Amino acid sequence: MTSKATKTGFTLIEVLVSIAIIAILAQILIPALATAKKKAREIKCMSNVKQANSAINLYSEDFLYFPYGNSAGMDFPRSIKTYLWPYSNEDSPLLECADALHSTDPKIVWVSYAVHPVIMPDFTIVPAPAITPRFWRAGQIKRLSDTVMIAESPQLINTSCYPTLKSIPGILTNGSISDQSKKIEGDFSAHDEDGVNSNAGWMRYRHIYRRANAAFADGHASNIKINTLVEGNVKTNY
Repeated sequence: MTSKATKTGFTLIEVLVSIAIIAILAQILIPALATAKKKAREIKCMSNVKQANSAINLYSEDFLYFPYGNSAGMDFPRSIKTYLWPYSNEDSPLLECADALHSTDPKIVWVSYAVHPVIMPDFTIVPAPAITPRFWRAGQIKRLSDTVMIAESPQLINTSCYPTLKSIPGILTNGSISDQSKKIEGDFSAHDEDGVNSNAGWMRYRHIYRRANAAFADGHASNIKINTLVEGNVKTNY
């Protein structure tokens, strides 16, 4: 008496069901993986901001004042380049956000960050609105944990971002204590993309959930959601 042959193959229905399950899992996992990759780039950017801020503070300790934000032939990336070890030039990857617009020209330096325009002013604008540029020393900053020292800023069309956060409305004007928690107003919807010269000097919310990385005077770094920046973060005279 012979036994019946054992069934070893798959039916067409079983194959189609398996394919459907795999397709559903792919639809679930691929967006999650993309978000995870973007989050990883955001974390890397925050690390860059924190290290650049540390270099700025080291510069201030050695020279007893903070570097220029911008001046003729000099800006903050060139000032702190010797502190961005092991790199010895302003083209350090520590100054470039992984989510920023990248140039196809390897000779172009794509700095992704800008600094506080009062503490590290633009000396090419003299006198600046409502303020006379001067050298700031570390001990002169009163609200260390609130004051933004360096933050993400939009790339321009053909070069790096503008070196100071000069274009934020009211940033160079005097303010009263009652204005310290006032939100900085602006048309953020017009400043969503890199490579647009009109948004030079603004903070750039290029990460997921429209957030931007910034480092503060006390050394900590934070991920700031759009429309949560307040005057107290960018003014020093309260």
